[in-house]
Amino acid sequence: MFSALCLLAGCFGPAYPEKYGAAYLEAHGYSPELIANIVQYGTLPTNQLDELCGIKNKDVKFLLARNPHLPVLYLLRFSDDRDDFVRSGVALNTAISSEVIEKLFHDKSPTVCDTLAENPALPQAVLLRLHHERNPALECFAMNSNCPPEIKQEILKSNDALAQQWLRNVESWNTNSTPLQR
Repeated sequence: MFSALCLLAGCFGPAYPEKYGAAYLEAHGYSPELIANIVQYGTLPTNQLDELCGIKNKDVKFLLARNPHLPVLYLLRFSDDRDDFVRSGVALNTAISSEVIEKLFHDKSPTVCDTLAENPALPQAVLLRLHHERNPALECFAMNSNCPPEIKQEILKSNDALAQQWLRNVESWNTNSTPLQR
């Protein structure tokens, strides 16, 4: 849900990779079951990973890069993609390794840096370091359910109404959701 809201908020890339990636896969003859698995970040068939990860469509590559079931070898490959939208998919991957985090930490693209700040799987120490060394937009940290208290306080003291609204939304979702919805 976070990624869909982030996409709609315009923090990165094309607004709807789930729609356009699925349309691309359908037009190229992939099964509805496989498409659903890709769009919903389900388990990927290991016998098709090379083929799938070789697709040139950036929406499909984003969806694959974001998938927590994608083996690290493919994450590393996508972290070198020339398209920062694809690298942003890697930055959102909740199974991201420390090696890939460090690589993306130094990515020249502000889009990738902002997206990395949104990843709730990043340790708070890494998020603080990212904030101090790279300075992504505050609303990106606010979208992160693992936002460090120090950054939350900075958001609340800032004049950034968008970041403050995101922080309230995320706090509300965390308070009102059951463990299965998180």
